[in-house]
Amino acid sequence: MGLGTLLKGIFETNNAVLGNFFKLAISGTIQAEVMENQPKQNEQPTSSAPPIQKSEEGQAVNTAMGLKESLEKRYLKVKEHAETYPYVWASYIVVYGGFALWTTYRWRKLRKTEDRVRALQERLRKKQAEAEESSSSTKVIEKGPSDKPSK
Repeated sequence: MGLGTLLKGIFETNNAVLGNFFKLAISGTIQAEVMENQPKQNEQPTSSAPPIQKSEEGQAVNTAMGLKESLEKRYLKVKEHAETYPYVWASYIVVYGGFALWTTYRWRKLRKTEDRVRALQERLRKKQAEAEESSSSTKVIEKGPSDKPSK
């Protein structure tokens, strides 16, 4: 039995174990979500009358509390996953951090280029204004002697 065969057997075993783990994890998550959405058996059925409307403030408070709880649950899930799989999160940080650094670099370079272009445009406007002033003053001087009749 060669080393390649041994490594192949270990790899296949690990894939099978991980595959079963993920199947169980996903099905457990789906079952938990389905059970949360189903009404409890102990609850009394509600009357056919429409429910009483809560005030807008009450709804806003409940929405804020629900949002806070959902964010807290999501944070705890992410925290647990990060503690369980630190190398995955390290790779996320490296990849997305590198992308963020590159984007920041390009953004700053673009801004510097725009600033240089604006400065050059301003210099060009000043030179153009000076040229117009000098050409208009030259025309006035040329017109001066031509106004007199020649003898």
